[in-house]
Amino acid sequence: MKSVFIMTDTFLEALARAPKDIAAKLAKALNFLRRDPRHPSLNYESLHRDSLFSFRVDQQYRVILRELETAPALLYVGNHDDAYRFAERTPEWGMEAPPDTVAAPLFSVQRMVERAISPDESVIEVLVNGQSQGRLPTRGLSLRQFAELHALEHGIRAFVMHVDGTKIAPSQTDVSTVGVSRIEIIAKDRRGAGVEEPPIRYRLSTAPAPFEMVGALIRTRKYLPLAHLLLSRPVETAVLEMAFAEVERIIGAKLPASAHEYDAWWRATDHSQASAWLSVGWKVAHVSRTRQRVTFERIRPEHDFSTHSDSGSV
Repeated sequence: MKSVFIMTDTFLEALARAPKDIAAKLAKALNFLRRDPRHPSLNYESLHRDSLFSFRVDQQYRVILRELETAPALLYVGNHDDAYRFAERTPEWGMEAPPDTVAAPLFSVQRMVERAISPDESVIEVLVNGQSQGRLPTRGLSLRQFAELHALEHGIRAFVMHVDGTKIAPSQTDVSTVGVSRIEIIAKDRRGAGVEEPPIRYRLSTAPAPFEMVGALIRTRKYLPLAHLLLSRPVETAVLEMAFAEVERIIGAKLPASAHEYDAWWRATDHSQASAWLSVGWKVAHVSRTRQRVTFERIRPEHDFSTHSDSGSV
């Protein structure tokens, strides 16, 4: 069961742009996902790229996520074509680490190669954009791993591949390199013009959040801009003080009267507005109703929200 999730700024930004009816459908899909990823409505599928997966929200929208050791990271939600395009531009862990990542372990090329070394290692002639790289050891990697390793060494993340003179599809690459004598890697963009799009960069929350908290943020939507702002702060920013009026400007709406009258509105962890900060790795450290200011503090990664329950206050 996937009971906790890691948020990213790219996911929150995409969700804020999505139609309003997608929010309820997405919360429902995440509920299915946490109970059973094999639920037929999800069409949960591996994208055959370093723990990247996709699942269906409805007939048009899909989510891209990355399965990490701590929890799944929600990377993007959008229509079918945009979602897969986002996945194509998402770098491998360890190849180009996203800025300010804190919560997730990196999976480096070196570790991948070291773990895959085989005693009966073979060599393959490698060409990258027509330039010979010589005959290189396979180190027991699959065809896909071997090609991606040498493509990424040249800054290439979108490419077509010819194996012994024959172009092969990505679905055919997750096989052994045994018997292969030559690989040609050719950089391309999605139009085949030979120009690569820049990789996606994103930030992760510093602590996984339980489904109930993530669901509250998604369904409410009102506080998504505040969650995005907090998650987008540089990792060295440990404290952020804001005026109530600034919070209202960010969310584009007035705060309820209870936010001005009761500290508990800010300090409660079981109300849906709290999901705006708790789900992205922040908490309320101080509230001054006389000064009309609130201070947020970054949560340590080991903080546990497993006892959270959503009472639905907005």
